[in-house]
Amino acid sequence: EVIPVGEALDWTLQVVSALEYLHDQKPPVFHRDIKPANIRITPAGKAMLVDFGLVKIFDPYLTNTTEGARAVTPGYAPPEQYGRGGTDARTDIYALGATLYTLITGHEPVESVRRMVGEHLPTAHSINPDVPLFLSDALDRAMALDPKARFQTASALREILQVVRAQFEKSRTPSAPRRLA
Repeated sequence: EVIPVGEALDWTLQVVSALEYLHDQKPPVFHRDIKPANIRITPAGKAMLVDFGLVKIFDPYLTNTTEGARAVTPGYAPPEQYGRGGTDARTDIYALGATLYTLITGHEPVESVRRMVGEHLPTAHSINPDVPLFLSDALDRAMALDPKARFQTASALREILQVVRAQFEKSRTPSAPRRLA
């Protein structure tokens, strides 16, 4: 099911607020399993992040995730969740970008490890022409294979998504008719 872009952006911004809260804790908390199934919409239309079974509390002395805590959801997990790389806020950013991609296209993204070996991820705009190019670009960045190329914080992602939301609304609002004098 494809969710209208404006509605999907609103829900995503609500989840970003939850991530900002979690990531700003001392020590930071990382969800590590963001996907459409772990976002519930209340009857009032509010998005809630659920299922904290893979949560990780950041420990600067541990660089890798323990074997028992490692799990992935294909399409939503970034490459570092598959291997020995450490997970951090950028892991959640990747997964939230993949979730928004799914909501607005109706398709799960290509699994990150398949992308690493050359499989192409179609842009959201190429799947759903109602998705503005500037949103497709933001999703490409959120789902970059290299964590350094992603948005570095949930706050940075929120700022971009707020701009995207405003631009989307502006593009959807017809100009007021001009009066002839």
